Amino acid sequence: MGGYLRDIECLRMKFVNSTKNGFNGDLLSGTIGTVIAYMLGFLLLPLVTRFYKPEHIGAWQIIFGFIALLVPLATLRFESALVLEKSIKISKILLSVILINTIFIVTSLLFMFFFIGSEKTLILNLEINQDLFLFSAIGIFLQSIFFVFNALIIKHKKFKIQAVGKILRSLSIPIIALFSLLVVDANNTSYIIAGLLAIMMQGLFLFYFLDKKYFKDLFLLKKSEMKKAIIKYKVYPLYMVPYALSQGAIWQITLVSLGALFSASTIGAYTIAKQLVYMPVSLLSTGLRPVIFSYASSAPRYDNEINDYIYKLLINIINISIPFGVFAFFYLPDIINFMLGEGWEEAGEFSRWILISAILAMQTSWLDRMLDVYGRQKLAFLFQVSSDIGLLLILFLCYLFDASSLITIMSMSIFLAVSEFIWLVMMLNILRFKIHVLFNIFFRIAIVTVVLSSLMWLISYFFEKNYALIIEILILSISSFFVYFQIKKDFSNN
Repeated sequence: MGGYLRDIECLRMKFVNSTKNGFNGDLLSGTIGTVIAYMLGFLLLPLVTRFYKPEHIGAWQIIFGFIALLVPLATLRFESALVLEKSIKISKILLSVILINTIFIVTSLLFMFFFIGSEKTLILNLEINQDLFLFSAIGIFLQSIFFVFNALIIKHKKFKIQAVGKILRSLSIPIIALFSLLVVDANNTSYIIAGLLAIMMQGLFLFYFLDKKYFKDLFLLKKSEMKKAIIKYKVYPLYMVPYALSQGAIWQITLVSLGALFSASTIGAYTIAKQLVYMPVSLLSTGLRPVIFSYASSAPRYDNEINDYIYKLLINIINISIPFGVFAFFYLPDIINFMLGEGWEEAGEFSRWILISAILAMQTSWLDRMLDVYGRQKLAFLFQVSSDIGLLLILFLCYLFDASSLITIMSMSIFLAVSEFIWLVMMLNILRFKIHVLFNIFFRIAIVTVVLSSLMWLISYFFEKNYALIIEILILSISSFFVYFQIKKDFSNN
């Protein structure tokens, strides 16, 4: 154990000079801020779902999915290059390219809004109208600018500011949506506007704390300099934009398909269920990802200290996520139905199966930016395309065999879980983890899942529901107790 602690201490000392709190201080700031943000949103959600129904949430998800689809085209993913670039001049060039391209995309959408007309398009059971273009244009501009501000915040390791921005955004959507009820009844438009205002408020907050030198004389740069900067970071528009587009396209196609095959309410129920179930995934990814990316980008390639840190994080995440995941599989539908209230029963049914992919995503979601660090963007793109094609095939088969909404969500989740597992194997190989380390990780996942699932099933079978619940909570508590001491043991000197 002394060897591990010495390694972690070396890692801490290596980076402590670049920030006041060092690696673990930034890690803690990002994670705590993210936890607070999601918990506040979690606490306010039952109020929102008492007034807004699944179809209202579904309308916002259609708009936000369209925003997520087109933002990579607007930024060309150069916001990621901003984190790595040391030169202020080249950073300004990248900012200029992002702004010019964003204005072009937004103008094109506004043109479509004004000239297409007010006709409504019906895709099976889903209605699409021209408001999609107006709200998407506004959202793409706001989200693109936010991405730029967020990248500069990460670049300068202002993770506490980033954390407060997340809290502000998580509070803004439900509060604005609820206050709008004083003026109008709950509807699609009021919830969409609340979502757009939340993005704007977070962006303005981050901008206040940025060094304004990046925004001076943005458009006075020479074309030749702009060309050199684009060539230097050409990997982002060439590979990372298609990678992000494929992710956004599949998500948008998935939402539209669910709405077309079933209803807008199905979209709302699915997205809220996924938001709740994936909350721990989001906590991990948004808390760990920027810190891991920031420090790994400044460390030597295949740094053993970074890998050791990643390994310990991964093992402890497995020890936490699988026991709670197995427990949630048995009780999550009842919890979500009680929490969301009448009209949200479908979300409870979906949640159990979404959980399968969420558990695997907890092991992978915070590692994806390491592909940027190791220059493996092309591999990431190819894998994402393959996974997307598979998901589309699952959706097509569900349509072909007239599957119910529950069977469709179940099939999607199982497929995504398999994809996440393959991605984890690929990522650990890129990081050059040794075979026995890989075996230890995968063996732990399999054994813990099988043993705990069997134990939970046996308890539920032999005991009444209330007694079974008490025993299972006791087992979880004991498991958490051991995990806590393992984490303290691994990171006590950091």
